[in-house]
Amino acid sequence: MSSLFPLREEVWKEWIQDELRVATTDAEKEQILNLLKKAVEDYLSVDLWEMQLSLQEQLSIKTDETGKITSPPTEVQKVRDLFEKAIIAVGLHFSEGERIWQQYIYFEEKLLLDCSYKLTPIDAQLEKVKAIYKRFFAVPFTNKQTILDEFEKKYAEGDELAQVKKKMEELEAQEKERNEIEETIDKANEHGKLLAWQSYIEYETKKGNPPRICCVYERAISIYPLNLDLWKKYLGYLNTTMKGFKDTILVVLQRSVRNCYWSGDLWISYLRNLERFDQPQLTVQEVFEKGLVAGLSSGEDVFNLCLSIVEYFLRKLRAKRDKGDAFEEEKLLIRSYLHRTVECLKLYFPTSLLHESIMKFRASLEARFFVDAEEVRKVYEELLIQHKKDADCWLEFAQLERLVPGGHEHVRGLMKRALNSVHDNPEKLFYFWISFEREEGSLEQVEFAQNKIVQKMDEVNKRRE
Repeated sequence: MSSLFPLREEVWKEWIQDELRVATTDAEKEQILNLLKKAVEDYLSVDLWEMQLSLQEQLSIKTDETGKITSPPTEVQKVRDLFEKAIIAVGLHFSEGERIWQQYIYFEEKLLLDCSYKLTPIDAQLEKVKAIYKRFFAVPFTNKQTILDEFEKKYAEGDELAQVKKKMEELEAQEKERNEIEETIDKANEHGKLLAWQSYIEYETKKGNPPRICCVYERAISIYPLNLDLWKKYLGYLNTTMKGFKDTILVVLQRSVRNCYWSGDLWISYLRNLERFDQPQLTVQEVFEKGLVAGLSSGEDVFNLCLSIVEYFLRKLRAKRDKGDAFEEEKLLIRSYLHRTVECLKLYFPTSLLHESIMKFRASLEARFFVDAEEVRKVYEELLIQHKKDADCWLEFAQLERLVPGGHEHVRGLMKRALNSVHDNPEKLFYFWISFEREEGSLEQVEFAQNKIVQKMDEVNKRRE
């Protein structure tokens, strides 16, 4: 299930706790660690990060019978690296993030207290511990007093403590404002909570700190994962303010379509960002295929998603054409995607006429890019079965015939057929045909068209009387 849909924090925690109860070997715990790596990718969760950090420390940090650390430096660095990832992911969580910092501090203090451990000299390790404390004090949190007391008791002296307290005083106003917002959220009813989260996002957006803005979006999404508007606003912010952060944007897009799989807009945004960040063609195609079978909510979504993959290959085709390179592969793929789209729309949205728009689009491409008159005619002859009385359909067909070699004679044939089929508003056909002959025809062809038009106009006037 987790491979298809994201799981809520509570589900992940129950699953992992069940696994931990029966795990006895390091190999089994490594498998649980892999589960935790997947779990923290779904939604922002301080609890799951705590569990992952604790398990990583348990697996990496080994001691002898006297309690001295025996792990190689690479294993210790592995734990440190994971703590830094956790700080980036949840270290700015205003009401819970201090737990990760405290866990990080305790880990480094264990290394400091283990005098036999020689990864770094004791003085350097002491500075490392103090540096993490100072990083923590530079971030707004709902409660820092406990950690401040520990810092003051263990390490702080003179100017160093004064500097820390000064920094904390500078953050007091921000912390008060955020505390008020957090309290509003806690006290609000279900509808009011969503509005309060939106206000929180607006507040952080005005403050202009991208990591904090992302953190609040992530917190809101963890509560309202199926809120499409929330995902769109989050992605809109990333694409506007953090558009160079490829990995962040693509990960959020991937998560958005796992949650709101029915949204064509999200799938299209995913495809376009994959192209923007120059991801492999196979990846773009795989995402399209997933979107097509995800369960889009309307024919319009299917229509627009399919046009997006066609646009992608059209851009690749034009780039090759402009360089003078062959583009047969792109041509075949475009035809294939358009054909599949028509069949899909006919099958699942039979009352919609969107498949006809796709057919017309394909005919236009056949004329303009592939210069294949036979394919143009094949498409429009099928359309005319349903629209032989529609003047516009005949005119669209004729306009495309003008673009392909040898199409002029076919235009004349189309006009003769059209005049015998169209009864409503045939004046459109008259105007097109005579204009065409004035541009392209001989004297005899102009006069032939005029005579036919006069004859048909008489018949039309008699029917209208």
